[in-house]
Amino acid sequence: MIVTGALCWWNELPEDLDRCVRGLGDVCDRVIALDGAYSRYPTGTARSSEDQLDAIRKAAKDVGLDCMIVQPDRLWRGQVEKRNALIGMASVGSNWFATVDADHIIKADRETIREALKRESADVVEVPYLTPLEVEATVRLVAARSAPGSRLVVNYQTA
Repeated sequence: MIVTGALCWWNELPEDLDRCVRGLGDVCDRVIALDGAYSRYPTGTARSSEDQLDAIRKAAKDVGLDCMIVQPDRLWRGQVEKRNALIGMASVGSNWFATVDADHIIKADRETIREALKRESADVVEVPYLTPLEVEATVRLVAARSAPGSRLVVNYQTA
């Protein structure tokens, strides 16, 4: 059985990518990471910086995941195009795949999840993950990415 982690990312904090990929090790055998911004994103680029690629590669190696990083040569038209491409890549040679964003951190018992995936009657398996609430860092990052002169409205709620 092969389980692939499908990571959709662009211009993320290397430490977020590290935590995400390490979490995939709780479930997956390999990770496919697809880079690139959407065309409507102000200041978007097709490729992220090398430190982000290094974070993905190192974390994958540390937790024993095969790793493929894909960087396009153009911006994506939108989320649907990018996610379709990622799911298409992740499904090749896989029995299962788990789609994640850089701020999704899986926390699971690998053996329990793998046993659930082996059941013939399983169509979907629930895997717990968390998204850390780092409001100040997120606000700074979004503000830095915003187009000059644009307004930034931030709404958040804590439990």
